[in-house]
Amino acid sequence: MFRIKVISIIFFAFIANYSSYGQNPYMWHITDDDGLPSMEVYNMLQDKKGFIWFGTDNGVCKYDGHQFTNYYNAKQRGKSFSYFDEDNNGRIWCINFAGQIFYIENDSLKLFEPFEKVYKTGFPRFCFDNKNQLWIVSNNNPVYYYNFQKQKLSYIKGSKSILNQNIISDKKGNLLFSADYLGMIIGDSIVKISDTSYNSKYSKQEDKFYLLDKKLNIGEIEWPIKYNRKLLNKDALKNANEKFIDFISFNQNDRWCLTYDGVYSFTANKQASCLNAHILKGNAVSGVMKDREGNYWFSTLKNGVFVMPSRHVWVMNKENSSLITSRISKMAEDKNGQIYLGTGFGNIAVFNPESKKIIETIHIEKEEKDFDAINIDKTNNKIYLQSSSSLIYDLIKKKSIYRFYNFSSIKNFSVDPFGNFLIAASGSASFVILNEKGKQSPFYKQYLFTKNKDANKLSNTTFLSYVLRNQRSVSSFINNQDTTLWVAYIDGLYYYKNGKEYVLKDKNNHNIFATAFSLGNDKNIWVTTVQQGVLAIKDQKIVEHLTTKDGLKSDFTRCIAANSNTVWIGTEKGVQGYNVSSKKWQSFTKEDGLITNDVLGILVKNDYIYLATSKGFQWFNEKKLIKNEVPPKIYIQNVLVNEKPTELEKNYQFNYTQNNIGFQFTGIAFTSRKSMQFAYRLIGLDTTWKFISSQERMVRFNTLSSGNYLFQLKALNEDGIESDTVEQISFVVAPPYWQKWWFVTLLVLLFTLLISAGFFIRINSLNRQNKLKQEKSQLEIDLRSSQLSALKMQMNPHFIFNALNSIQEYILTNEKKLANTYLG
Repeated sequence: MFRIKVISIIFFAFIANYSSYGQNPYMWHITDDDGLPSMEVYNMLQDKKGFIWFGTDNGVCKYDGHQFTNYYNAKQRGKSFSYFDEDNNGRIWCINFAGQIFYIENDSLKLFEPFEKVYKTGFPRFCFDNKNQLWIVSNNNPVYYYNFQKQKLSYIKGSKSILNQNIISDKKGNLLFSADYLGMIIGDSIVKISDTSYNSKYSKQEDKFYLLDKKLNIGEIEWPIKYNRKLLNKDALKNANEKFIDFISFNQNDRWCLTYDGVYSFTANKQASCLNAHILKGNAVSGVMKDREGNYWFSTLKNGVFVMPSRHVWVMNKENSSLITSRISKMAEDKNGQIYLGTGFGNIAVFNPESKKIIETIHIEKEEKDFDAINIDKTNNKIYLQSSSSLIYDLIKKKSIYRFYNFSSIKNFSVDPFGNFLIAASGSASFVILNEKGKQSPFYKQYLFTKNKDANKLSNTTFLSYVLRNQRSVSSFINNQDTTLWVAYIDGLYYYKNGKEYVLKDKNNHNIFATAFSLGNDKNIWVTTVQQGVLAIKDQKIVEHLTTKDGLKSDFTRCIAANSNTVWIGTEKGVQGYNVSSKKWQSFTKEDGLITNDVLGILVKNDYIYLATSKGFQWFNEKKLIKNEVPPKIYIQNVLVNEKPTELEKNYQFNYTQNNIGFQFTGIAFTSRKSMQFAYRLIGLDTTWKFISSQERMVRFNTLSSGNYLFQLKALNEDGIESDTVEQISFVVAPPYWQKWWFVTLLVLLFTLLISAGFFIRINSLNRQNKLKQEKSQLEIDLRSSQLSALKMQMNPHFIFNALNSIQEYILTNEKKLANTYLG
């Protein structure tokens, strides 16, 4: 969605013809309630990283748009700080009112010890030349210079003076020295240029020197000290010269005189100087600074800091104008282009868009009540009003010419070219025929109002009113294009055509609860609703329906106005412009300069959008709003490991117990303020970008598993412009020892050894068992053999003896055959 952002563009042509400054550009206010150490601010600086530094009565601090960081050194003899500069190494230098010079390095305030030893009196001033040498002047001291490489403090001979005011250097290294005379430093000596004492100034943006004399004449000079011409003198400043504080120039068309009664902007061309505006009246403005986004910062001596995001957004309220109250409830435009503002005190303030002033206040009612309805009959120069009563006011005669008593609490008037009007009121909706001439209206002919509900005398003319429907109504609209009457009732949207009543419903056949109407150049009737977005109606049909799904910030829409090709819509979240052709959106919210989201009315005139709000009357030029192309700055400030901060590095190695990781960061986009967003992701966990608001400046990742991670961070401003770089930090969460390769390998080896050991033990066991079995078998065999042998040994002699005896017996008995057989 394309979104328009207001940034500072030179506005002098816009306001150069102001004869009176009855309004201020929109600003936001930074005070001690926001964290500013003191309401007394002396000086400001934006460093190369984008941070804003303030020197205050209560110390020095850094601001990132979200929070302040205060700095203190134990050796400082005073709390008030002023005068900032930044060296080539990014160190911020400043001075306290005790004459001590300090610098901020590694986020710590450090005393510049070499000068501490030689300082005497006065308020020192310093600058850096193009060699990054530090030059210092102070009363009753010579001009000192410090070489950081040699770490040596030296001084210029003959440069000691009772009044040493300033020393400044341009980009070429030229040094201009202001004491009770004016001189330039060449090498290690001073060349006197003038016996006159000047307050010298230097503009970094222009790389130019300026001189201010004792009469506060401001002159532009060229090197080597050629007085070019006067830019401004006391006559041009009128009475401001007596309250003069300082002079600052950003370019020829962007110069400022700071005074004890506000700040004056002026231009200086070859012909003459021209004062353009006087703002912040009543404030002693000590400094003005233009940041990298084009915003202007004004420091004051008693009232904190004001930031002006755009000089094309203007605010008028009771504090800076003749408005009796800041609340503007309704607006209407007459035929001459004057805008009538309904206030809460029964008064109508008349605003002239050309002079940008209130030119008249019309006292209508005595009671302090808002105007519920205002509409102007441009043809007859009459204004229809509803405040504590309903009435018609004659703009020519400057008086009320009629009060209505038969209508209860009118919410809206809609007028046709013949002076007839359609009323939406708390009790009913009515069409009023102003006089007999009004019967010429096509509405009267189309509707043929014949039933007279009310007859009243208006001056010497009779007007007739006809009740269309007895139901509470909140808004009405006469469409002169097709002679239809439209009424937003509390129970639905009705229209009347050719004497008949119809109800219009959405595509889902739901009743439409409308709040306001506007006719666009495309002849569409644009309708705001309660929780239903915005409708475009043509020929009594809905031709377009815009909701949050289409880019609308809120479906609750209150007021609407259409110009050439854009429909401006007031929602509960600001004002949006919808381009009918391109279908693109423009947004104007608090971050852009809108003083409140409580927008009660919108009026479009040429290129200007006018807003009635509860906090004032506001306007801006639509065509001079441009997209904010300045990318935000982002910085990762801290890494938290298990909720404890650690030294910031680009790469980390964490053990498995250090798996709760947090990141603290900041983003700098002062124009965006709360509209800035952060986007982050943790590659290794998820590759999807996650978005958080600018208020959330820390993310945590708990119980991360082991692995390689890359944290990435970027910022987006209110227009979706991303930061130039993506900040990133890589880290590794080591696995626990039981997940490491050596431990797993050891386990595998141990398991293998155990299995192998078991296997070998089993084999050995089996072998032993087999061996035992074999040995047992052999023993059994041997035993049997032994037994047999023993048996044999026991049997043979006996057997032989017996056998011989038997043979002998056979022989003796002479049994020769038996003896022979037995012997065989």
